[in-house]
Amino acid sequence: MCASYVRGDSMEPTLFDNDIILYDNFGYDGTDGIYAINYRGAAFVKRLQRDKDCVHIISDNPKYKEMTEGDESQDFRVIGKVRYVMHKVQG
Repeated sequence: MCASYVRGDSMEPTLFDNDIILYDNFGYDGTDGIYAINYRGAAFVKRLQRDKDCVHIISDNPKYKEMTEGDESQDFRVIGKVRYVMHKVQG
């Protein structure tokens, strides 16, 4: 398992800035869900939905547009699936 802080608001209301996520490093497990990914050289946490020959990269916050990558893209790699979230304490 790996741990990382969430940065930004793109996954709100599911994940918030400074939440901590725990994710495996087994890549894509064959199911839709929230994953740690490398997209165009940067790390992200996004919801992935698989289609026939592409992957939809989705932010839960509607102010961000959905992205799509083909199966053979060199710009996209799934690191692992988010397994646990520790939300920051509101204060």
